[in-house]
Amino acid sequence: MLYWIYSTIFSCCRRVDKLLFRDDSEPMQTLTVTIPLPDYPWLSLTAIRGDEEVDVTDLVNSKVAHGQTVTPEWLTATTSEADVEKWEYIDSLTFDVREIPSDGLVNEVKSKSD
Repeated sequence: MLYWIYSTIFSCCRRVDKLLFRDDSEPMQTLTVTIPLPDYPWLSLTAIRGDEEVDVTDLVNSKVAHGQTVTPEWLTATTSEADVEKWEYIDSLTFDVREIPSDGLVNEVKSKSD
């Protein structure tokens, strides 16, 4: 226990020393963060019926295949949701809420540069 306390304090002191008393000619270390792309072009799929919103994301994600076109008709048949006024999704790259078009949405993830 005493060793753990000593090593923790020493580690903190060493980091503070490097931060406060560093040579200005040395560049600061930068942290590179890699954000993985999502598996689907949506973060969430929602069936909208009047004031009611039903999240069907997990159900659809378990049944959809890569390259498949997801249409409102396919969603209605797959989820057994009746009287759906519209289907909305949150775009996984832009985070915009969009309505699923009548011709469908292809299950392909594009990079931000596309």
